[in-house]
Amino acid sequence: MPDIPLWLKIVIALALAAAAVAGYKYWEDEVGDTREEIVTTRLNKQLADQKLEAAGILAVETAKVKTLEGKLALFKTNQELTDANATKTITGLQRDLRTARGPAGRVFDPNQVRCGRGSDDTQGTAVAGSNGSPADRAETGGLLSVQLTNLLDGKLFEADAINVAYASCRSTLINDRKVLN
Repeated sequence: MPDIPLWLKIVIALALAAAAVAGYKYWEDEVGDTREEIVTTRLNKQLADQKLEAAGILAVETAKVKTLEGKLALFKTNQELTDANATKTITGLQRDLRTARGPAGRVFDPNQVRCGRGSDDTQGTAVAGSNGSPADRAETGGLLSVQLTNLLDGKLFEADAINVAYASCRSTLINDRKVLN
């Protein structure tokens, strides 16, 4: 075989090396694209599975919220009925207390026998004060003391103040719920 000059051998070697590098790069790009497609497909499947799982969890949690909202609505309705009955009771008791007052603005004891008020009870005169004055008869005629009447008035005022505060808190709560919805 003829002798191939050295420079031609170098050129051929460089050409083969360049072809090998180019082939490797082409192969790497093709394999790399395939790997990327495989990885992308796998990740897309995982994402789809996670979305499906999240949708199931969301459906369960939404059902729980709807159940709790239903229970809350029922509780609210029952509480409003209870509040309405309590308001009727309070109004009735206030009316009874006001009607139980005598002309002097003091409360009569319903368990005491009222003496000197047109009663034919003879014990009324025996219970009357020692000097027999009308003021003494009024004191023994079933009127509560001024202190007790004032105490009842104070308790009535406190109860009314509590009811007003409760109504205020309730309206604030209702307004807050409207804002949150």
